This record gives sequence, structure tokens and C-alpha cells, in this order.
Amino acid sequence: MRYGCRLAALGAVLISGALPGVAAAGAANSDAPQDFVAGGGENNPPDPSPVNHFAVSARSDADGASPSGQAHFMDVIADPNKKFSGQVTCLNVIGNRAIVVFEFTHTKNQPAAYENGWDIMYIEDNGEPTGGQSPDFVANDLHKSSDPIRDCHTAPFRRAAFPLTSGNVQVHDAD
Repeated sequence: MRYGCRLAALGAVLISGALPGVAAAGAANSDAPQDFVAGGGENNPPDPSPVNHFAVSARSDADGASPSGQAHFMDVIADPNKKFSGQVTCLNVIGNRAIVVFEFTHTKNQPAAYENGWDIMYIEDNGEPTGGQSPDFVANDLHKSSDPIRDCHTAPFRRAAFPLTSGNVQVHDAD
């Protein structure tokens, strides 16, 4: 559980540092003038995909311009030394759903294909956790497209098979 504690702390730092003046709780109901996604937790993909702790802090203008932020993933079951993270290059928010594209800036114990690669995250904010269970969904795919920015705005939303095992994500649509 010590990895989860470290990631929870990382998520708190990302949320507080990236979104000044916006509290994480109730952020989806914020009047912030920008689109944003903030949160962290543990995804629960179907086998054979690895279980990952993740943290994300992404923001952009309401029209998707000027995206910025970071995303981080760490394999928690098979190899806790497997990690990848990167800079947000695209954010597309529609209601309670978001697509975040980030370019890898750091990988550890990952295949060579990850170097200078992309990941695309599909995030669905369904409110606050209840009884310790998160209603949110997060899926991600290594991006093999030659134009991940275009795909950020045109790809169909892909919902994860299961809600998060733990954690919470906030999605705010400024429109």
C-alpha cells in the first residue's frame, strides 16, 4: 500500500499545484474559465492489462487551446518499477467526459516503443466516491496514431470496462 500512499500524495500535489484557487472537491461544479481534469487512483482493467496507479492534472482553454499538465502511471502488481509519465498535449472535455493525450517524457522499465510515444486517456467523472467505491472510469491506450492531437478531438470516447478500484477524478467543462 505504500505505493498507493505515494501516488495519493502525488495526486494531491498535482491537483493543488496545477489548479490554484480550485478545490479538488466539487471541482466539477466550479465556475473555472478553463476545462480541466484532476485526480488519481487505481484503474481496474480486464486481464491481461496491468493494474496501474495513475495521477492526472490537465487543463486547457474552454475551446481546447493551450493544453498543459502532466499524467503519470505506475504498474502496481506485476512490476512497481514500471512507470511512464508525460506532458499533456491535448485535452478535449465534453460534459463529464474527457480525452487527455500526453507525450511520454519519462519511462522506466518499459519497452523501447514507449520512448517518445504517446498515451491517450479516456476519463469519465460520475461524482464522488460512495462507501469507498469510485463511480469514475479511466481507460488508456498506448497511442500508435501518427496524429494523436487530431484523434484527441475526433476519436470516439472509450469507456473502461470497470470503474476505478479507488480514487477520484474531477472533470470540468468550462462551456
